[in-house]
Amino acid sequence: MNHRGRLSLASFVVFVLALLIRLPACEESFWVDELHTAWTVHGTFYDVTPRARIGNQQPTYFWLLWLWKSAVGNGEASLRFSSVLAVAVSSSLLVIAVSRMSEHLAGGIAAGLMLAIESNSLFFGTELRPYAAVMLATTVSCACAAELWVLPAKERGLCTWGLLFFSIAVAASMQLTSLGVLVWLPIAVVIHWLLCGSHSELRLKKIDAIAIGIVAVTAFAIVPGYLLQTWNSRQMWASFGTAKSFADIWRMWPWLFTLILPLGFLAFTQAIRVHYHHSKNASYVWCLAIIVVCVTILFWTLSYCHLLPLWHRRYLIGVLPMLAWCFGASIAAATNRRIQADRYRVTVTCTVSLALLSLMLVSQGTLKRILKGQVQLVTRGEDWRAAISYLNRHAKSTDDVVIDPGLIEQTQWHNELARLPQSLEFDEREYLTFVVGGPYQLLSTNRVIPLAANLSPLNQISTDMPHRRWVLSRRTAQRLRAVLRNHGVSTIRSFGRVSIAVVQ
Repeated sequence: MNHRGRLSLASFVVFVLALLIRLPACEESFWVDELHTAWTVHGTFYDVTPRARIGNQQPTYFWLLWLWKSAVGNGEASLRFSSVLAVAVSSSLLVIAVSRMSEHLAGGIAAGLMLAIESNSLFFGTELRPYAAVMLATTVSCACAAELWVLPAKERGLCTWGLLFFSIAVAASMQLTSLGVLVWLPIAVVIHWLLCGSHSELRLKKIDAIAIGIVAVTAFAIVPGYLLQTWNSRQMWASFGTAKSFADIWRMWPWLFTLILPLGFLAFTQAIRVHYHHSKNASYVWCLAIIVVCVTILFWTLSYCHLLPLWHRRYLIGVLPMLAWCFGASIAAATNRRIQADRYRVTVTCTVSLALLSLMLVSQGTLKRILKGQVQLVTRGEDWRAAISYLNRHAKSTDDVVIDPGLIEQTQWHNELARLPQSLEFDEREYLTFVVGGPYQLLSTNRVIPLAANLSPLNQISTDMPHRRWVLSRRTAQRLRAVLRNHGVSTIRSFGRVSIAVVQ
């Protein structure tokens, strides 16, 4: 089999592996963020944009998902498969792009495998949110930047330079924070051209006008609507997006096995100059590593100084494909000899890659779950399906069902809810009660009452006793019992982080 055939086979195998390892998690109940996504695409296409904004999200991803839903259905597995497919394609593209850049198939396989099996990639790659699409756009951006890295400035063309800016624009239109990760790629490429003596070749060309146009259109689409609204609502997610200590940086990614040790291996071979000869692949690896580290520190600083609550993996998800690229390409560069036919090169690359990947799986607990025979490696722990099934079996049609879905947007409507729940506009009310009216139907004709986030109006509703009140809440049983301690709770059942209480 020739090199192209081996490359195609390897990329296909990694694609299938990334697909299969995520499929068991697709049948799990939607969790709260995914319920917002399902609600956003539940109505007509014209409903998508305002519903996305209610959840402080940009609409681009949801437009595409609405088209996907129209084609494949709105079940958990069919909707989540869009994210699974995006990460599988991203892993496969990494195999091809890193192999081409490093001229080493084993290095490309290592990069693709790292993205396929890393725990954060598993979680966000099975979630019904835009993160998997951002990872795919990031992979395309990295591949375009890598191709430009080895070309002189005068040879930049539409297929590469334009695609680089387009992929960055796509990522930014789906998740604005990804711009903080990807904007450094074209800047790094230009700096590299300058350092390589391409000053005279950096004159503006027609293709640059296309790139500037892409930037302008993206900025015009994002800034007036989403950015201003998000800025005004930024404190809503400050509770989970705020860095608390410098140690948070170390806990963000598996730095040791995906970046520090591979780069240490590369630095060692460069220092002793035994296995290494100068290549642009190695310089690109160092560039990506610098971007990854600096961007992570930048986001930490903005959060720690209370400027922007951006300290969460979801906002930095574009870093993952870059880490995977650094992982595979640095090992490939470290084992790169002047004699390309060296029969030990593949052996060394595979041994080092598999050792580091195994250590990563051990440190993240993934290998332990696999050895226990668990096929579902991602669990979100919000079993809304089982909880509502329990309600359907035990609640009488005359009982009230009080919904506490755990949405951060609940506080926006607290005053209205406390005064009169029926005063909510239809879309907002439907959003708060979607869990029992959308994917998981409440079969009885119960009166459904959405509740404010702190459950304060509970003593004001359903006063027509002796009707029972069933409180369906995104809280653990212990937390729900503490909140309802003064309301005569007779029973609390737990369904992961979803609980049901019966208030007499």
